Amino acid sequence: MRKFYNGIGTKSSGLLILVLLLIAAGCNKPRYDLTGATDDGNPAGKHRKVLIVGISGGRGDVILKAPIPNIRKMLTNSIYSFDALTEAPTLESTGWSSTLTGVWGAKHGVISEGYAGNNFEKYPMLFKHIKEFNAKLKTVSISADAALNASLVSDADVKESPGNGDLAVKDKALAQLADVSSDVVLVNFKGLDAAGDQYGFDASIPEYMQAIATADAYVGELLAAVEARASINEEDWLIVISSDHGGTLTGHGGNEYESRNIFTVFYNKSFNANPIVKSQTNTTFLKINQVDGLQYAYSDSSLYKFNKYPQFTFEMRVKVDVSMKSDPAFASNKDWGSGGNPGWGLFVSGQRWRFNVGDGISANRRDLVAPETAAVLSDGKWHHLAVSVNKSSLAKIYQDGAFLGEINVSGVTNWEGNQKATLAILEDGTINSRNQWGYELKANFADVRLWNTVIDPTTLATYAKCDTTVTTNHPYYENLLGWWKGNDAKGAILKDYSLKNSNLKIFGAPKWEETGKNLCSAIVQADVPKTVDVTAQVYSWLRIPIRPEWSLDGKVWINN
Repeated sequence: MRKFYNGIGTKSSGLLILVLLLIAAGCNKPRYDLTGATDDGNPAGKHRKVLIVGISGGRGDVILKAPIPNIRKMLTNSIYSFDALTEAPTLESTGWSSTLTGVWGAKHGVISEGYAGNNFEKYPMLFKHIKEFNAKLKTVSISADAALNASLVSDADVKESPGNGDLAVKDKALAQLADVSSDVVLVNFKGLDAAGDQYGFDASIPEYMQAIATADAYVGELLAAVEARASINEEDWLIVISSDHGGTLTGHGGNEYESRNIFTVFYNKSFNANPIVKSQTNTTFLKINQVDGLQYAYSDSSLYKFNKYPQFTFEMRVKVDVSMKSDPAFASNKDWGSGGNPGWGLFVSGQRWRFNVGDGISANRRDLVAPETAAVLSDGKWHHLAVSVNKSSLAKIYQDGAFLGEINVSGVTNWEGNQKATLAILEDGTINSRNQWGYELKANFADVRLWNTVIDPTTLATYAKCDTTVTTNHPYYENLLGWWKGNDAKGAILKDYSLKNSNLKIFGAPKWEETGKNLCSAIVQADVPKTVDVTAQVYSWLRIPIRPEWSLDGKVWINN
């Protein structure tokens, strides 16, 4: 059986062959013809072949739940993951460009619908390097997406784009697989993506689930065609099945986890089953979606009557996946109908945020807005926000551990909103601003911490990083008034992990959402396949030496 490893590389025997070929060729760009070469686990004389099946719009976690008997049968001889990922923007053209060039959008240049602005001359579709390696290898592309064939696919000996759907694509592909001269075959289906675009990319959508079943049936026919080849006993096939993007109930294109979640299968008869799953640590958090109605977390405890504290520091993490509108609250205790009303809060300001405090006297209103040098919050990443207040002098704000600015608050005399909530998260103190003002904020939040003192900048920066666990070693541990991790993953309360045991109540049944990202803003993906891995793996399977100047972003999963 084959071995698996985590880096891009070739065996030393392959390098020796390469060196000998370079000497024999006596030129700068040799043509490597290693068809029929062998390695451990590959029977002598077997010719390596590749079938790539692209299923547009296949969301990994939904595919896993679907009736997929043919794909499931492959898994006993596959390296596979239903937690695989792509990057935003989650569009067909971007996803397939990443899959078939082996580099991300920053390099290949396709970052909007269509293929305008591409950099395929520098980062070509994989057929180009395959042909450079061995011009005799026959390359085939059968795609339901004519634009993919016209703009992305290059160096194909056969290129067909049937205009009447996936059934025609499947039939054309079967004909090419029956031809013993075919070496590398790309097949692209679009029916699943069309169903998701029309009805939604979710297991609750019958049309989407049926489209998955149809795609699986086509995969079964393609597998049977490979096995039926007249030359199959002299061949060794790598079969890759992958998707370009996932989606949500309302579509795809953004940075949300559901749209980035794809699936990838690397199949060969001699592989052992090797499922690859993502880490489950710190990735499920409460999501407030004000479009669905009034949703928030809050406390009405007198512990959070702020006039009793000469100093305080408030911290939280937020992850906003879409553009923010108007100025809803991230956290507050005041009536936000006017910034001059008594109380304080952190609020949306454009695509950034602000700290506000008032005491009922208009002249005492204070606003401190995050500068344009700060990262926008609507980028789908976790951001750490903090305000540290000394009421006799300054309020200072921080983002992701960096100091952003300060404002004099010494004249403010009332820090309590005297509203229903003494502390509200993703609402103001009235816990009704969404209904009153029509706010539509969608955001995850977590790691909310409140202290009855000023936290120094160094400590704030330290605890804005990945390890946010607050223990008795924290220099201000005795000042902790509340710590709500927000990763409870279920229920109607947010547990307080401070010594105060003051849980926050959850209103409006917001969803506990698997975000796919930890609190460091890192996608939890250390060892799950990505779209860019397909090209690297195909090169490795065909024993094509991967050159540094290609600048591939992908990773090889199979030790050849």
